[in-house]
Amino acid sequence: MDSIVQGSDKHQSQNTARLEERVKDVRDCKDEIEGLVRNFREEIVLLTETKIKLKFSLPALKMPESIAGECIERRTTRIEPDLVKDDVEVELVKELAMIKNVRHMCEETLKEIDRQIQANKSCKNQLELTWSDKKETCTLDSINASLRNSTPIIMYHLGAARFPGNQSSSESWALYNATLINTARDELAKSQNLRKTAEENIVEQAVRDLRKQADKVQECLLKRIDEADSCRQMFENELQDVLRQIVDAESLYDGLIRLQRQLEYNTKVVQTRLDNRLKRPRVENCRDSPQYGLFEEIRYLNDSKSKLKKQIDDIDKTVSKLYEARSNLEFVIATKKKSLYIDQQRCMAYREKYPDAATLLSGTSF
Repeated sequence: MDSIVQGSDKHQSQNTARLEERVKDVRDCKDEIEGLVRNFREEIVLLTETKIKLKFSLPALKMPESIAGECIERRTTRIEPDLVKDDVEVELVKELAMIKNVRHMCEETLKEIDRQIQANKSCKNQLELTWSDKKETCTLDSINASLRNSTPIIMYHLGAARFPGNQSSSESWALYNATLINTARDELAKSQNLRKTAEENIVEQAVRDLRKQADKVQECLLKRIDEADSCRQMFENELQDVLRQIVDAESLYDGLIRLQRQLEYNTKVVQTRLDNRLKRPRVENCRDSPQYGLFEEIRYLNDSKSKLKKQIDDIDKTVSKLYEARSNLEFVIATKKKSLYIDQQRCMAYREKYPDAATLLSGTSF
């Protein structure tokens, strides 16, 4: 009799210890799952904040995209030969492509974040369900571990001593928990990496890259303006020199024309004298010294007029070339002024509205 009682008490004591150990194992697993649930809740909140930040960044990109596009469009109205693919245009095209690339990355990352948030919620729900099962198990086995022969709630339960077909084994239980926890940890790490990538590599790095490119565009634009203004000043100085040459040439031309008229009067005088002397009667119409002098004078006048005509023709050609040079210079100056107006008055005015890094990060509406 005593041995039977002792054996029964021993079995009960051993199973009580087993139940207490089991409660500890289940509770430890439950606590670990509870920590994961808490981490997932925090991660979902943080990832949602990142999603909102990315969403705000999208409308903030409209302003720099509009500025770059407007500058490119305005610069197409430059006049040749200034209508060239210069450094400013290269950097503007690069800036526009960069903005579009950032927009594409933001949109794709938003889709990935949405998928990750759903995966996080699904994983959290599974963890919460498992946590709830383990909490209930802890409660039941804690009660079982506290049961004694003197406990008033004990009673017969016919059919309880059986192995249900859907019961898991200790090995499958451990494998399920390990798989669930490892999967949850992997999903959590994946979510954290995505959030870090979205915030640091996409949002912050993209903003830094855009601002760096904007500064580069500004630098090229200022350099181009300085070059165009220097060229304009040089051509205007050259134009002033050409205008002075035109004035001098025209003054010389007028002087030569007056001299030509004077020679014509001289020619009329000598020819009139010769004609009058041809009217001398008979022997008086001789080749005397005045006659030879008049012929010498007329030869001199004809030679002078011939030389003078060549000088006038040369001056006329020079004046024509100077007028052509003036026209070309005026066109080039007008071209430079148009380019300066576009770059200095229009593009620079647009660039002043380019949002700073803080505005791009905050996604302030414009």
